[in-house]
Amino acid sequence: MMKKLSKSIVTALAVLLMTATVPFAACAQTPAPPPGPGPVLPPEEIKPPVLDDPDKQDPVYDGSAVKVSEIVSNDFGNHIKVGGQDFLFVGTQIRVDALMNCDKLDYGKIELLFAEAAKLGVTCVQIPVEWAKMEIAQDVFDYTYLYKMMTFANKYNLKMEFLWYGTNMCGDTHSYTVPDYILRDGRTYPKFDALRTGEFWNFYGIMWYLDFDNENLIARETNAVEKMMEYIYEYDSTHGAKKPVIGIQILNEPDIFVRYRIGKYNVLSRETGQTMTAEEGYTKVCNSLNALGKAVKKSNYQVYTRVNLAASTKGDNQNSSGNGVYDGAEVKDAPTFATRMQALEGIDIIGDDCYMSGVKNVKGITSMYAEKIPNNFGHVAENDGNYANTASLILAAVSQHGGYSIYDLLTPPFYVANDAADIDQGIIKYADDTYGAFTYKNHYPQVQSLIAGLKAVDFEVYNLDNDDFICFNVASDYAEQEIAQTISSTNVTVAFSTSAGALGFALDMGGHLDVYVTADATLSLSNGTISAVKSGVYADGVFNGNAVSVQNGTVRLTPNMLYRIEYNSAGKIQSTTWDNIGG
Repeated sequence: MMKKLSKSIVTALAVLLMTATVPFAACAQTPAPPPGPGPVLPPEEIKPPVLDDPDKQDPVYDGSAVKVSEIVSNDFGNHIKVGGQDFLFVGTQIRVDALMNCDKLDYGKIELLFAEAAKLGVTCVQIPVEWAKMEIAQDVFDYTYLYKMMTFANKYNLKMEFLWYGTNMCGDTHSYTVPDYILRDGRTYPKFDALRTGEFWNFYGIMWYLDFDNENLIARETNAVEKMMEYIYEYDSTHGAKKPVIGIQILNEPDIFVRYRIGKYNVLSRETGQTMTAEEGYTKVCNSLNALGKAVKKSNYQVYTRVNLAASTKGDNQNSSGNGVYDGAEVKDAPTFATRMQALEGIDIIGDDCYMSGVKNVKGITSMYAEKIPNNFGHVAENDGNYANTASLILAAVSQHGGYSIYDLLTPPFYVANDAADIDQGIIKYADDTYGAFTYKNHYPQVQSLIAGLKAVDFEVYNLDNDDFICFNVASDYAEQEIAQTISSTNVTVAFSTSAGALGFALDMGGHLDVYVTADATLSLSNGTISAVKSGVYADGVFNGNAVSVQNGTVRLTPNMLYRIEYNSAGKIQSTTWDNIGG
């Protein structure tokens, strides 16, 4: 989880867990003592439930590699392709792990959230996969969770990233995430000495720090990742080859271990017995990331790998050009640890969990990650879904050849109840305690509308220069109810006005503009003349629509409609698109 929660934690003895029959429950409202010692069943006596899979078909794949997604480059930057097509990366995370562990929701209630994600219109959902939920005993695997998540994604026509929650979850090792056989065997899978060892957090269980790049641990964790990828391949082969899983996030905010855990909890080096250095910490984290990423990449189900970092332009221990996004008017270089992680063989792209509501900062962070890190796809990996200007933030990120993910679709009620109302980061909420009906934040309709507009031109978004991506009504952090703007691309100057709080964009493709707004607005051109206007849709790159009248050179724009405005330019001009996004 990206924005760190203030923790209501009590101390428990880790040694008692080591002799417990089952892992200590992670989400008890009032922590009880861990259970006493008891017998541990050998793996051969632990059987996963029989998976009921009525829709299983004969395999489509023959065992050969299938390319599902990849990171590609063009003249304008790097982006994701899925199934050979440019992919608009606008997603939302669903904390299925917490909803099931802490709120005790069943799969039927979880399916409702997939339906809500589809209703919002996101192009992908981010879904945690806990190692412990899949490997229920050593070499005993239960694929029920994976099956359910992929089935829901296919049913609601959603693409999905799996977020691998393993040994390093927000810098910690959690008893509810890592299999019990790993945590019990401190000799084979050693832990670091640290002040936090044995601390209990009712969201995640008992906390440790495993030696992330211990060869025994890496062998077990990579084996689990390989088994996950094998099942994904098998499922897709026998369920219509719809390719629901398009990427794997490796661990979760792994940089937190070095930046916020080593010093605060005095994590000791196993080599020196002294407080671990940042370099030793980053080496271990990077070794773990690389091994897990390569385990994904060896699969016949070929997808990109991704790492999310925790507000990398904030806080201490940046090892970068300094805190913050800007050096005067210029975007700073990315933190060195970010560049280092993206350069790993097993990692394709990295993104930032920025948790910022400033349009300028989101623009800058996306630009930083897109332009200051070679071969990276710049994206906001998480940002608070409760921000009232979420639509503006999405537009700012996508305008910089990037992507954006909302954290989260709906915050687990247990989190809200146990950590105060300010932890409610969802763009929707439960209407009542039945977990079957929803209410929508005030900014939801605008976000839904904007995403629909971006999807209507998804094949163009990553195929034009940022100087030609005009954003309307994002000069300030919050859209103005009434505004008149004049913004230039490299070919034309656009005069935009609204008295209805419209947000929108115009993509200058050279010879025509594709225009979309979320509320009533008007548009006219200078340094160019309008030759024709249509409203409609694209199908296979061809625009089909109806003619729209132009009165005195002005087009009246109706919300939630795509317009193609053909024009003749008087010549090249200086773009002002950057200056009109957050200032």
